[in-house]
Order: sequence, then structure tokens, then C-alpha cells
Amino acid sequence: MDGELKEFRSLTTAFPWSNAGFGVPAPSENSLCFLYALRLSFEMAGGVPRNIRFDNLPAVVTCIGKNGERVLSEMFICFMLHYRFHAEFCNIGKGNEKGAVENKVGYSRRNWYFHFLQTTGFEELTAEIYKQALEDLERPHYKKGVLISELWAEEKTNLLPLPAEPFEPVEFQTVKVNKYGKVTVDKESYALPGACIGETILAKLWWDKIEMLDQNQVPGHLSSAVYIKTQTH
Repeated sequence: MDGELKEFRSLTTAFPWSNAGFGVPAPSENSLCFLYALRLSFEMAGGVPRNIRFDNLPAVVTCIGKNGERVLSEMFICFMLHYRFHAEFCNIGKGNEKGAVENKVGYSRRNWYFHFLQTTGFEELTAEIYKQALEDLERPHYKKGVLISELWAEEKTNLLPLPAEPFEPVEFQTVKVNKYGKVTVDKESYALPGACIGETILAKLWWDKIEMLDQNQVPGHLSSAVYIKTQTH
């Protein structure tokens, strides 16, 4: 990516009945990246599945009780209500319960990602993977003998419509400007030339950028208000 070797993650979605699927690359597996990628997956599909089976990923499940009850993150609950789907979770160590998506992960690695070795950024990479996923719909289903695209056209009719406004996964952190005119967010330092020492700044974290807001929650007098993340934890 831009001449540097990068390691990234990918959210893979699979629709078992038609064998359609999509992939969204992201720099990390944290909640912001995960929910952004899941939102894009819905937009690629043109709708929202009514029921989705998930792994017990930390971005969603904060803990699992003795009886298998999941405690979900507040942001994921808001996301789930916004898109109106029901979430199911696999038992721990039971990969066979989501065999369709495990197979799709391996297939996408071998066929969508492997041959695309250079990119200028995640936007270009996402567009290329989406193109690969659409082209993949035109192959015969491994068992049913008809094109995946024909089965997918039928399966899509069961999707919920997308909401009028997409969900924006963001987090906020309150930080103070140090004596060097900088703030620290997620172990990264950012210079704010327009801020005063000791001033309280509200950092708005997106999956790929950080926006610095003053006490009125606007960029205000801050001369450098938006920063592209160099690391995503």
C-alpha cells in the first residue's frame, strides 16, 4: 500500500443458500473497523439479512457468562437496532457451526486477494474486492448446478431494506493539550497548533481518522482538526 508492505484484516460475509459472499478489508479488528466493514457489506448486498451468525469476536462480545449468555458491546447493540437484524453466536471452538463462511474466507483469500498485490489505499482495495465478488456470482453453484447470480437474485428478496441513513460507528475520547501543544489518542501524539496548553479537546474517532473538536464540539480554532490514523489498534 503506497509502496509499503501492510498487514490488514478482512470481514467476510457469506450467504449459504446461494453461496454469494462479500469481503471488506480493514486495518484492524476493533469495533470501529468491524462495524464499518459490516455496514459496507450490507450496502454491497443491497440489504440486511434478517438473521446473522457471528463468531465470538471481542469487537462484539465483551464477555460470555457461565450459561453461554453473551454480553454485547453497547455500540454493537445500537448497530443491531439500527439495521434491525437478529444476531446469533457460535459456540466456543465450534467452527463447524459456520462452515459456509469459513469456506468463503479460504476461497476469497485464494481468489480475490492473492492476485491483487498493490493498492493506494483501502478505498481502492475495497472496490477491487467488490468487483471480484460480483464477478464470482457468475460461476455455477458447486451443488445446485445453476449460476450463483440466479440463486442470489432470489435470496436477496428476503433481505431487509437498508435504513435511510447509515450507522456511523464512532467513539469519543476527552484529552488535554500538553505543554508541547499535543494530545495523545490511542498511544499516538497529534499536534494542535491552534490549541492552548491545558485545553480540553474532544477526539472523535472513526475507523480511519480522528477529528479534534473544541468544547463546543466543532473544529473551531483548531488549525489541524482532522488526522488520518497512522495506526489502528
